[in-house]
Amino acid sequence: MSNEIIIIIQAKPNLSEAIAKNWDMFLEEVAGKLETKLAWQEVCSGIDDVYAGIDEIYGNNVKLDKEKRRIKIHFPNIKWYEGSKDVDSYMALFHSVKHYEDYIDAIYLRIGEDIDDMEEKYYGEGWELAYIERKINIIKGE
Repeated sequence: MSNEIIIIIQAKPNLSEAIAKNWDMFLEEVAGKLETKLAWQEVCSGIDDVYAGIDEIYGNNVKLDKEKRRIKIHFPNIKWYEGSKDVDSYMALFHSVKHYEDYIDAIYLRIGEDIDDMEEKYYGEGWELAYIERKINIIKGE
């Protein structure tokens, strides 16, 4: 079994000039930082409408939606080892929001292999973008 990861980074819904300006500054910053380079390349590969994200065959979805000012990164079945180059790049992208949390919301959620292995981090009002839900499903027997 493996982890499920979601990272959502989104400009606040208020369409003010300050929010638009800071969103653009954020994108420029992460595009130019060495530590976010790998993640940024993969996010940008999902811009084209024909190609919705990297490795979509496995359910992975990494996409920048320019109209909604939103980055969505979803890996439903991945081994997530902090300290590996790609994971560190995605986490650096997520943590880059810290300086912009008055203008941008972000959330990072990880569900691990064990039932109590869950992690949640957010900036701004990121808790409003996604949440973890565990529930019991009853399967009817004969």
